[in-house]
Amino acid sequence: MRNYFIYFFITLVFLISCDRPQLVSQYREVIIEPDIDAPFLDGQDPHAFMKTKADMKQLAKDNPQMQALLDQSTAKVSLRWVVPEGWVEEAGSGMRQATFRSSNPNEKDLEVSIISLSGAAGGIEANIIRWLGQINIPAPAKEDLQQFLDAQEEMLTTSKLKIKLLDLTYFQKNEASDVPSAIGAILETADKVVFVKMTGSKQTVQKSLNKFKILCQSLAL
Repeated sequence: MRNYFIYFFITLVFLISCDRPQLVSQYREVIIEPDIDAPFLDGQDPHAFMKTKADMKQLAKDNPQMQALLDQSTAKVSLRWVVPEGWVEEAGSGMRQATFRSSNPNEKDLEVSIISLSGAAGGIEANIIRWLGQINIPAPAKEDLQQFLDAQEEMLTTSKLKIKLLDLTYFQKNEASDVPSAIGAILETADKVVFVKMTGSKQTVQKSLNKFKILCQSLAL
Protein backbone atom coordinates (compact mmCIF):
# COMPACT_ATOMS: atom_id res chain seq x y z
CA MET A 1 0.00 0.00 0.00
CA ARG A 2 2.83 2.36 0.92
CA ASN A 3 4.49 1.77 -2.44
CA TYR A 4 1.22 2.52 -4.18
CA PHE A 5 0.94 5.98 -2.56
CA ILE A 6 4.57 6.78 -3.45
CA TYR A 7 3.94 5.81 -7.08
CA PHE A 8 0.71 7.86 -7.13
CA PHE A 9 2.51 10.96 -5.70
CA ILE A 10 5.35 10.81 -8.26
CA THR A 11 2.85 10.45 -11.12
CA LEU A 12 0.81 13.41 -9.87
CA VAL A 13 3.92 15.67 -9.64
CA PHE A 14 4.94 14.69 -13.18
CA LEU A 15 1.50 15.52 -14.62
CA ILE A 16 1.39 18.91 -12.86
CA SER A 17 4.84 19.88 -14.13
CA CYS A 18 3.86 19.00 -17.71
CA ASP A 19 0.88 21.32 -17.57
CA ARG A 20 2.90 24.27 -16.24
CA PRO A 21 3.46 26.95 -18.92
CA GLN A 22 7.05 27.45 -20.06
CA LEU A 23 8.72 30.53 -18.64
CA VAL A 24 10.25 32.90 -21.19
CA SER A 25 12.96 35.33 -20.09
CA GLN A 26 12.82 38.76 -21.65
CA TYR A 27 15.67 41.28 -21.82
CA ARG A 28 15.66 44.92 -22.77
CA GLU A 29 18.69 46.20 -24.66
CA VAL A 30 19.80 49.67 -23.63
CA ILE A 31 22.05 51.64 -26.00
CA ILE A 32 23.71 54.74 -24.64
CA GLU A 33 24.47 57.21 -27.39
CA PRO A 34 27.44 59.59 -27.04
CA ASP A 35 26.63 63.21 -26.31
CA ILE A 36 28.23 64.45 -29.53
CA ASP A 37 28.86 62.89 -32.90
CA ALA A 38 32.55 63.73 -33.26
CA PRO A 39 34.57 63.67 -30.02
CA PHE A 40 38.18 64.74 -30.37
CA LEU A 41 41.29 62.85 -29.38
CA ASP A 42 44.22 64.21 -27.40
CA GLY A 43 46.50 66.31 -29.55
CA GLN A 44 43.96 66.80 -32.31
CA ASP A 45 42.09 69.91 -33.32
CA PRO A 46 38.85 69.75 -31.27
CA HIS A 47 37.17 72.36 -33.47
CA ALA A 48 37.69 70.72 -36.83
CA PHE A 49 34.34 68.93 -36.84
CA MET A 50 32.47 72.24 -36.47
CA LYS A 51 31.48 73.76 -39.76
CA THR A 52 29.55 76.84 -38.77
CA LYS A 53 28.96 79.26 -35.95
CA ALA A 54 25.60 77.54 -35.37
CA ASP A 55 27.41 74.24 -34.66
CA MET A 56 29.32 75.86 -31.80
CA LYS A 57 26.19 77.46 -30.33
CA GLN A 58 24.40 74.11 -30.43
CA LEU A 59 27.32 72.38 -28.72
CA ALA A 60 27.35 74.95 -25.92
CA LYS A 61 23.63 74.32 -25.40
CA ASP A 62 23.72 70.51 -25.62
CA ASN A 63 27.01 69.74 -23.89
CA PRO A 64 28.36 72.43 -21.53
CA GLN A 65 31.15 70.13 -20.32
CA MET A 66 32.51 69.61 -23.83
CA GLN A 67 32.16 73.31 -24.49
CA ALA A 68 34.31 74.02 -21.45
CA LEU A 69 37.02 71.71 -22.75
CA LEU A 70 36.94 73.41 -26.13
CA ASP A 71 37.19 76.83 -24.51
CA GLN A 72 40.26 75.71 -22.60
CA SER A 73 41.99 74.77 -25.86
CA THR A 74 41.26 78.15 -27.41
CA ALA A 75 44.28 80.42 -27.33
CA LYS A 76 43.54 83.85 -25.90
CA VAL A 77 45.65 86.01 -28.19
CA SER A 78 45.41 89.60 -29.30
CA LEU A 79 45.12 89.41 -33.06
CA ARG A 80 44.66 92.36 -35.38
CA TRP A 81 43.50 92.34 -38.99
CA VAL A 82 42.16 94.46 -41.82
CA VAL A 83 38.66 93.69 -43.10
CA PRO A 84 38.73 93.37 -46.91
CA GLU A 85 36.51 95.72 -48.87
CA GLY A 86 33.05 94.25 -49.41
CA TRP A 87 33.21 92.02 -46.34
CA VAL A 88 31.32 92.59 -43.10
CA GLU A 89 32.81 91.59 -39.77
CA GLU A 90 30.70 90.00 -37.05
CA ALA A 91 31.76 90.05 -33.41
CA GLY A 92 33.65 86.99 -32.24
CA SER A 93 32.01 84.58 -29.83
CA GLY A 94 32.99 81.33 -28.18
CA MET A 95 36.06 79.98 -29.92
CA ARG A 96 35.87 82.32 -32.90
CA GLN A 97 37.78 85.54 -32.73
CA ALA A 98 35.88 86.84 -35.75
CA THR A 99 33.48 85.88 -38.51
CA PHE A 100 33.24 87.63 -41.89
CA ARG A 101 30.56 87.58 -44.56
CA SER A 102 30.21 89.17 -47.97
CA SER A 103 27.95 92.16 -48.47
CA ASN A 104 27.38 90.95 -52.03
CA PRO A 105 23.89 89.35 -52.25
CA ASN A 106 25.29 86.88 -54.80
CA GLU A 107 27.76 85.58 -52.21
CA LYS A 108 25.43 84.78 -49.33
CA ASP A 109 27.10 81.38 -48.89
CA LEU A 110 30.48 82.94 -48.06
CA GLU A 111 31.69 82.60 -44.48
CA VAL A 112 35.18 83.27 -43.13
CA SER A 113 36.34 82.54 -39.60
CA ILE A 114 39.43 83.10 -37.48
CA ILE A 115 40.20 80.72 -34.61
CA SER A 116 43.32 80.60 -32.42
CA LEU A 117 44.27 77.39 -30.62
CA SER A 118 46.93 76.54 -28.08
CA GLY A 119 49.68 74.10 -29.01
CA ALA A 120 50.05 72.31 -32.33
CA ALA A 121 46.28 71.64 -32.74
CA GLY A 122 46.85 68.28 -34.41
CA GLY A 123 49.17 69.43 -37.19
CA ILE A 124 48.55 70.76 -40.69
CA GLU A 125 48.00 67.37 -42.35
CA ALA A 126 45.36 66.23 -39.85
CA ASN A 127 43.42 69.47 -40.20
CA ILE A 128 43.54 69.36 -44.00
CA ILE A 129 42.06 65.86 -43.94
CA ARG A 130 39.26 67.01 -41.60
CA TRP A 131 38.51 70.06 -43.74
CA LEU A 132 38.36 67.84 -46.82
CA GLY A 133 35.91 65.56 -45.03
CA GLN A 134 33.66 68.53 -44.32
CA ILE A 135 33.31 69.18 -48.06
CA ASN A 136 32.85 65.48 -48.88
CA ILE A 137 36.33 64.79 -50.25
CA PRO A 138 37.99 61.51 -49.16
CA ALA A 139 41.39 61.69 -47.49
CA PRO A 140 44.10 61.65 -50.18
CA ALA A 141 47.04 59.26 -50.22
CA LYS A 142 50.08 60.42 -48.26
CA GLU A 143 52.07 61.24 -51.39
CA ASP A 144 49.13 63.15 -52.91
CA LEU A 145 48.72 65.15 -49.71
CA GLN A 146 52.40 66.05 -49.73
CA GLN A 147 52.16 67.07 -53.39
CA PHE A 148 49.25 69.34 -52.47
CA LEU A 149 51.22 70.93 -49.63
CA ASP A 150 54.22 71.51 -51.88
CA ALA A 151 52.02 73.31 -54.41
CA GLN A 152 50.48 75.69 -51.84
CA GLU A 153 51.51 79.32 -51.51
CA GLU A 154 53.29 80.56 -48.41
CA MET A 155 52.91 84.24 -47.57
CA LEU A 156 54.24 86.74 -45.05
CA THR A 157 51.91 88.78 -42.89
CA THR A 158 52.46 92.47 -42.20
CA SER A 159 54.16 91.44 -38.95
CA LYS A 160 56.53 89.14 -40.88
CA LEU A 161 54.87 85.89 -39.80
CA LYS A 162 54.68 82.97 -42.22
CA ILE A 163 51.17 81.83 -43.14
CA LYS A 164 50.42 78.81 -45.32
CA LEU A 165 47.56 79.04 -47.81
CA LEU A 166 45.55 75.82 -48.27
CA ASP A 167 43.34 76.00 -51.37
CA LEU A 168 41.15 72.90 -51.22
CA THR A 169 39.70 73.60 -54.68
CA TYR A 170 42.94 71.88 -55.78
CA PHE A 171 41.07 68.59 -55.19
CA GLN A 172 37.96 69.75 -57.09
CA LYS A 173 39.33 70.46 -60.55
CA ASN A 174 36.64 68.33 -62.22
CA GLU A 175 33.79 69.29 -59.89
CA ALA A 176 30.88 71.63 -60.65
CA SER A 177 31.17 75.27 -59.61
CA ASP A 178 28.39 75.01 -57.01
CA VAL A 179 29.85 72.17 -54.90
CA PRO A 180 30.75 73.04 -51.29
CA SER A 181 34.38 74.08 -51.01
CA ALA A 182 36.87 75.77 -48.73
CA ILE A 183 40.13 77.67 -48.68
CA GLY A 184 42.10 77.84 -45.47
CA ALA A 185 45.29 79.27 -44.07
CA ILE A 186 47.35 78.26 -41.07
CA LEU A 187 49.70 80.50 -39.12
CA GLU A 188 51.90 78.67 -36.61
CA THR A 189 53.87 80.20 -33.76
CA ALA A 190 55.83 78.59 -30.93
CA ASP A 191 52.80 78.10 -28.69
CA LYS A 192 49.68 78.65 -30.78
CA VAL A 193 48.08 78.09 -34.18
CA VAL A 194 45.80 80.53 -35.99
CA PHE A 195 43.30 79.02 -38.43
CA VAL A 196 41.64 81.18 -41.07
CA LYS A 197 38.98 79.36 -43.06
CA MET A 198 36.71 80.45 -45.90
CA THR A 199 33.76 78.29 -46.93
CA GLY A 200 31.14 78.53 -49.65
CA SER A 201 30.58 77.16 -53.11
CA LYS A 202 33.64 76.42 -55.23
CA GLN A 203 32.84 79.42 -57.43
CA THR A 204 32.39 81.76 -54.47
CA VAL A 205 35.62 80.87 -52.66
CA GLN A 206 37.64 81.06 -55.88
CA LYS A 207 36.25 84.53 -56.64
CA SER A 208 37.00 85.63 -53.07
CA LEU A 209 40.57 84.30 -52.96
CA ASN A 210 42.26 87.71 -53.33
CA LYS A 211 40.23 89.19 -50.47
CA PHE A 212 41.02 86.13 -48.38
CA LYS A 213 44.74 86.71 -48.99
CA ILE A 214 44.37 90.36 -47.95
CA LEU A 215 42.81 89.25 -44.66
CA CYS A 216 45.50 86.63 -44.03
CA GLN A 217 48.39 88.95 -44.83
CA SER A 218 46.95 91.64 -42.56
CA LEU A 219 47.10 89.40 -39.45
CA ALA A 220 49.31 90.80 -36.73
CA LEU A 221 49.98 89.69 -33.17
